[in-house]
Amino acid sequence: MQTHTVGLCALLAAATGCHSVRPPEAATGPHFGLMTYNVNWGGPRPELAVETIRREQPDIVCLQETNAEWEKFCAAPFPANIRI
Repeated sequence: MQTHTVGLCALLAAATGCHSVRPPEAATGPHFGLMTYNVNWGGPRPELAVETIRREQPDIVCLQETNAEWEKFCAAPFPANIRI
């Protein structure tokens, strides 16, 4: 009987899911967009990274696994804003 009770409780918990009873709070004060992008320096498509950055328009972008060529290519469209 105890096994059935535990199983039923587990099934009920899985069916109802885990969620907060509090509604999400609206953001207050300053906020910014942050994007991290692992470009995997050996990848053949740096234009895809630039296209994604333009589309998402983050305030801060952190690129991982870059090399000098990638950094130069990705910085060219954003000359006033780039910090390497």
